[in-house]
Amino acid sequence: MMYAIAAPVYDPNGDITFKADIGSVLEPFRRRVSKRATLNLGVFVDDLGYVDEDRNMVITAKMSPSEYGVLFNMFRNYSSLFLSTANGFYLCVIESMSSAEVVEIKIMLKDKL
Repeated sequence: MMYAIAAPVYDPNGDITFKADIGSVLEPFRRRVSKRATLNLGVFVDDLGYVDEDRNMVITAKMSPSEYGVLFNMFRNYSSLFLSTANGFYLCVIESMSSAEVVEIKIMLKDKL
């Protein structure tokens, strides 16, 4: 699957488009649900619904040193980035990334645009 990551403003270092490995994962769908015990020994289930932004991604990709440099620059300098996937266009945060030829990028989705 192809991915594109770009800064929210013009960046002279550019953006990055890359193909990810099969092992890349978008977390499964989940609802915002919690369960609490009540004083009468029952339970209360609080269901606040579903939003795409509760999902996180782990992308695994092989990158050249120059591609890694562009991605690391965005990771270091921007609190929010744009992520384009086959599933949609998101505002996101790169939570962490590894420093090897095969890069593992952990992304938290903030908003589906």
